[in-house]
Amino acid sequence: MKDEIISYWEMCSLQGMSLQRGMYFRNLPAHGIILMSRRPNAPYDDTMSSDESVLLYEGHDVRRNKDFPEPKSSDQLRIDVNGKPTENGRFDDWTDSYETRRIDPAVFRMYEKMRTGIWTDRGLYLLKD
Repeated sequence: MKDEIISYWEMCSLQGMSLQRGMYFRNLPAHGIILMSRRPNAPYDDTMSSDESVLLYEGHDVRRNKDFPEPKSSDQLRIDVNGKPTENGRFDDWTDSYETRRIDPAVFRMYEKMRTGIWTDRGLYLLKD
């Protein structure tokens, strides 16, 4: 339920899985999941419009390795080393299809971290851009 305060474990139970990443893409009719934080020192610069109708979500950084010692210096690539789409790639593919093929926008349930172990359900959003 929108704006309901829930624990991490309740959120995981509602989604039927342990939520460890910031975003989970699922094809329709299922909904994807976005975890965000606007707290001070949050790892990503996620924001919402003043009326909370638009979410600006940063997405995943590239994984730290010898080629990318500073993850914030580059976004996660669209395709991983095994040739499979990354989460960022799946989001990008969907928005590209939405714009060019006029498919229905993907639906996402967004949760916002309030503090350690405490979240709020921010409701459903449509992925368009």
